[in-house]
Amino acid sequence: MDLIWMYATYMTVAKVMKKDIQAHRNWMLRSYAITFAAVTLRLYQVPLMIL
Repeated sequence: MDLIWMYATYMTVAKVMKKDIQAHRNWMLRSYAITFAAVTLRLYQVPLMIL
């Protein structure tokens, strides 16, 4: 997941540098979603380990 996150973040920067704002927004949403997927998985990890 971290490689996908790094790629999405790279694409975010690349698109904004090319002034492709719509593509930048789409890649930002992907990067944000991947970031919080990782956070959510870690939050679920502790309760699942207890069970």
